[in-house]
Amino acid sequence: MIRPRAMRIEPSACIVCELCYPLAPALRWPGAVVAIDDATLDAMAVCPSGALRWIEPREEPRMQVIDVRTIAPRERHPLIFRAFDELAPGAAFELVNDHDPRPLYHQLRAERGDVLDWSYLVTGPDEWRVRIGRTTTADTVPARAAPTFLFHHDLATLVGEIPPDAIVSRQVYADDLVKVTLFGFAAGQELSEHTASKPAILQVVAGEGTFGLGDQRVEVGPGSFAHMAPHLPHTVTARTPLVMLLTMVKTA
Repeated sequence: MIRPRAMRIEPSACIVCELCYPLAPALRWPGAVVAIDDATLDAMAVCPSGALRWIEPREEPRMQVIDVRTIAPRERHPLIFRAFDELAPGAAFELVNDHDPRPLYHQLRAERGDVLDWSYLVTGPDEWRVRIGRTTTADTVPARAAPTFLFHHDLATLVGEIPPDAIVSRQVYADDLVKVTLFGFAAGQELSEHTASKPAILQVVAGEGTFGLGDQRVEVGPGSFAHMAPHLPHTVTARTPLVMLLTMVKTA
């Protein structure tokens, strides 16, 4: 008999009691798939709604494995973005790293959108494995009828409290021309060097940090603005808790 090797939360059954989080912290992350071990079995046992479900094994093509542990840090994200862009719809590769690649998730989600499929296979402490795939369809936002507007009095409040040692993100707006994502960085967190295939704008809403723009590093604070041409290598480092707006401009 083939035994399941992983489990995940079924959103329609979850009552967000959070009892499983201390036992299996990876379950906090949207769409997380966790390996079956003593900790996740304990999490399943305390779930009052039965939302933790087995994932039945299925036959699928052997995935390419990209192990970045021996690759220079500044080369990792460009390599992963290229591998993602080369995926056919429905295909995936397995990423192996020595730490939680959560910042990469936020970068891919912001810059490649809803075609990203992200599932944790192994969640540390010494080795992290993630299945990174391209979905067959993307969620699209219907064109907005004019006249209309979207207004937020204070963007900084949209990210809420930023957990220590974390990066959070939230989509603010998207249509056929732009995609706007709000990021919240805990102090000391960083988006490592990567590029975007489209023109992009970075705006600091709150906090202080450093932008790496090509071969230059600039100190930033509330009101700082940067426009980036496609494929410009860039980084973001938070010196204090930092809230930043990323606008991706879609081109023909």
